[in-house]
Amino acid sequence: MKPEDSIKQYRLKLFNRMMEELKGHIVLVEGLKDKRELVGLGANPNMVRTIAGHMDTECEHLKEENVTEVIVLTDMDRRGEELAKRTIDKLNSLGIRHHNLYIRNRLAKLLNLRYWETLGVKVRRFLEENEV
Repeated sequence: MKPEDSIKQYRLKLFNRMMEELKGHIVLVEGLKDKRELVGLGANPNMVRTIAGHMDTECEHLKEENVTEVIVLTDMDRRGEELAKRTIDKLNSLGIRHHNLYIRNRLAKLLNLRYWETLGVKVRRFLEENEV
């Protein structure tokens, strides 16, 4: 096996692990296009929630539903960074302490992704580039 093949295998394994995490948790995204992309890749539509324009309300719903763990997937731009910070602050204030930004940051880096609405295209490209 060539060294580049083992790197590709590692990248694919990491990608698959993160995608499974997304499918098993509540995921907070900015808008409907982001949600559509995740659902198109197999995420449960009831587990992907949009927060742009109503982040406080959505976080309060999570508290009412006794959700204990969420993944935050806001865009990798300044607005997305600010929304992620405000969302984490709101979740903390409601006692929801298990929030995951690792997947957001790692998956965006792995896929060279800035906006989650391009997720489908980025995943297809990633899979083509990392075929072993």
